[in-house]
Amino acid sequence: MPAYRLRLELKGPFGTPFNSGTLFGHLCWAYRRRFGEPALEQWLEKLPQAPFAISDAFPADHLPRPALRPPPLPENLPAKELEKAKDRSKLAWIPLSRWRELRRDTTAEALQNAAATPALAKRARLAHNTIDRRSGHTPETAGLWFADEFWPEAGTKLDVYVDVPADQADEALLRDLFEDVGREGFGRDANLGRGQFVVAEIERDLRWLTERPNAAGTLWRMSLSHGVLTPNMQRPRYKLAGHFGKLGSAAMGAGVRPWKRPLLLTRPGMVFQPQDEGPFGRWIRSVHQDRAEIGHNGFHFTIPFIVAGRAG
Repeated sequence: MPAYRLRLELKGPFGTPFNSGTLFGHLCWAYRRRFGEPALEQWLEKLPQAPFAISDAFPADHLPRPALRPPPLPENLPAKELEKAKDRSKLAWIPLSRWRELRRDTTAEALQNAAATPALAKRARLAHNTIDRRSGHTPETAGLWFADEFWPEAGTKLDVYVDVPADQADEALLRDLFEDVGREGFGRDANLGRGQFVVAEIERDLRWLTERPNAAGTLWRMSLSHGVLTPNMQRPRYKLAGHFGKLGSAAMGAGVRPWKRPLLLTRPGMVFQPQDEGPFGRWIRSVHQDRAEIGHNGFHFTIPFIVAGRAG
């Protein structure tokens, strides 16, 4: 399956994290605007057998830190050193330049030493007034609620990885769909200009990332997506995240309830031992009360690495 890396240049703040399932949902609405609802339905019908695997968006030239078992701490470690070790454990990213080396012989110690903190968007908490539905006005006292936004520096870029079926390997269409999403805006408050971006570049030759390293040891794979576990993913190590999906404006305009059923998904950085060549994860059905055909993309974009000895 052809794989691509799209580098997105942010053009302003955004209110919704660039998670894989939400990104895929925006691509679906962009596809519908271009080709119509019947064409979208035909595309989605193929997904269980022809997965479209998409990653979260990560800081440019960085990957999530694999969730291997951390190295043991020495006994009787001084309190100051324990604090340093705690701080190192919170570093969540691995530079791609280091991953090229580590993927051939990965150890928890090497990952800890390579972990980094790239420049991320600053978080801003904004206060909003609650509207009383009976009066149409704000309450006289209290009634505030708060939402976070993310404000990146000018020129901030994110990387998204996509793995598509061979018969859907259309780089121009992929760019157009992402450009449509970036022009319309991604996530919450897109109508206020949030979540806008452009596609700065597309890289297609990702064999250095997606092919098994030529090295001795045990093959593992790391997920770059929010997804679900399937039986061909053995000895997984992961963290979980709740996902509270929402329909696009077109569906809500047709009188359908906006909220999907909540999902519990594994976060990017999840690692496992593959039992076959994949796909890993699956298309999740029945995620909406009113529309049985609405699903969620729970497939994983995964990359291989070699662990010398026992891990996990």
